[in-house]
Amino acid sequence: MYIQVGVLAIVAMIGISFTFALPQPRHQLKAKSASYARWFLVASWLVVCCQAVSHVGYLQIGLPSVYASALTGAYML
Repeated sequence: MYIQVGVLAIVAMIGISFTFALPQPRHQLKAKSASYARWFLVASWLVVCCQAVSHVGYLQIGLPSVYASALTGAYML
């Protein structure tokens, strides 16, 4: 489970660094799409990380965090 969290962290960091390399559009709503993509990648990593926490045995911390991270990631879509 921890290997999956680490691999997803690497993939998310590559995706986040790629969004900084994109050119900035002139339209304001289109310019916000890069920040939404960054927050979506962070939220998807947090879902997997919190699932690992709940798998270890901390259900009171892990499950609400999974739900909050998933809801945040769904909002960013």
